[in-house]
Amino acid sequence: MSDTEDLRPEELRAELHRVGPRGAKGRRRIPGLLRRRRLPGVEVVNGAPKTWSLGYVTDVILTRDPWMHRLDLARATGQDPVLTADYDGVIVADCGRVGPPPLPALFGLLATQVPF
Repeated sequence: MSDTEDLRPEELRAELHRVGPRGAKGRRRIPGLLRRRRLPGVEVVNGAPKTWSLGYVTDVILTRDPWMHRLDLARATGQDPVLTADYDGVIVADCGRVGPPPLPALFGLLATQVPF
C-alpha cells in the first residue's frame, strides 16, 4: 500500500492494467496437484463446516472478495456502483454454481440494478 498511496487515480488504473494480467496468468498456472490440495482448517459457511481447496480459493474467493468490497467502497464513498450484466452478472451466476449460495442481500442490490 505504501508504494501506491501517493498515486493519482489514473496512475492506479495504469498500474492495475500493468500487473493484473500477470496476476491472472499466475492464478491460471497453478498445477492441478496444488489446486486440489485442501487447506488446513475448517470454515463455517451458513452454519455448515467447509474445507476449501487452493483452487477454490484462487478461482472463487479471490474473485468474489474484491468484487464485493468494490460495492462496499462505493457505498462508503457515496458513489453509485456501476453494475452490468456482462460483468457483475457473470460473478453472481457463478456464485450460484460454485460454493455456498450468495447472500440474499447481494441479490437484493443486484436485482434492482443489473438487467439479467
